[in-house]
Amino acid sequence: MQKLGILKKINLRQFWPHEANDFTKWLSNLINTQKKTLSCAIYIRNCKELFYFLETQKDEIENIIKDNILEWLELPNNKASLIKINTQFNLDDEINWSKYFKWMIEKYQIMTDTFIKYLSKFNQNFDDNNY
Repeated sequence: MQKLGILKKINLRQFWPHEANDFTKWLSNLINTQKKTLSCAIYIRNCKELFYFLETQKDEIENIIKDNILEWLELPNNKASLIKINTQFNLDDEINWSKYFKWMIEKYQIMTDTFIKYLSKFNQNFDDNNY
């Protein structure tokens, strides 16, 4: 299994080779016009073990993230899992779009700062055959 934890710039076409099938599907998980919610998500692709490990750390993670309610989605019939934060959002409210973008940037920073710490713990546990 490949170790996780290194953030690097990638060609988006490597991650989303076909926009309609890949990027649009990912984006639809973040913007829900029916429920009027906007989300920031940690998308865990092809590694249910990482999701399960993070879930065992759920109380500690949620205590760090504090004022944000995390939604933990295993997605059992899918190879991916999601952990996300939601807020109310109105796509027609163009005046507040900059506020929504600012919210997304702040939440992604909080989530990145928090989850990156757990990636090294996961790698250590995996190396020690504890997981």
